[in-house]
Amino acid sequence: MQLQNSFVVSSSVGEAWGFLLDVENIVPCMPGAELVETIDDKNWRGRLKIKFGPVAMAFEGTVEMVERDDVGRRMTLRGAGKDQRGRGSATADIRVTAEPGPQPDTTSVSVLTDLKVSGQIAQFGRGMIQDVSEQMTKKFAASLQAHLQQARQVPEPGPETGAPASSAAAPAASQPRPEDGEAVAGFRLLAGTLWRALLRQFGKLRRPAGTHRAG
Repeated sequence: MQLQNSFVVSSSVGEAWGFLLDVENIVPCMPGAELVETIDDKNWRGRLKIKFGPVAMAFEGTVEMVERDDVGRRMTLRGAGKDQRGRGSATADIRVTAEPGPQPDTTSVSVLTDLKVSGQIAQFGRGMIQDVSEQMTKKFAASLQAHLQQARQVPEPGPETGAPASSAAAPAASQPRPEDGEAVAGFRLLAGTLWRALLRQFGKLRRPAGTHRAG
């Protein structure tokens, strides 16, 4: 299945693109993600904890950068992982594009994911997977924006002392680790998913009987 998500951050396209290229930058922005090992400049090992409704799954696998176009600001990542309890597996080709946003000094980022799943995860269907994907993208975008702002606020070493101001570390202390918000994030994902499912079901109940397809 293909999943399309996009968001806008308040940053120049060059700054945002440079940040996105560094996996050690973007992993902390992703809810439930952990970088385990940097194999080389195009391959990584990691973990991802994610909830589909009441079911929590922990995937472990690899990510490879198979395409990088700095002129067009496009890259393609290929990920493959398995649930640590053997309940399912997933592979994904993720195409990321960055371009100037609708306002000056903004960047529009689009993420197109070609996802293949098997095992228990496959039973949730496209609707729930899309809902979870959208919620994770919103959280990623908000965290990315915060990290970009924080990077701008770190002062250069002073001309006399060569040391940054003592308040430079303050913004970092306010940033929660991905694990800290895991329970809250899981509850919000579940609530949002159940609400969308109820709306879809309500729409079916209100549909006139004559509109049902035969057979």
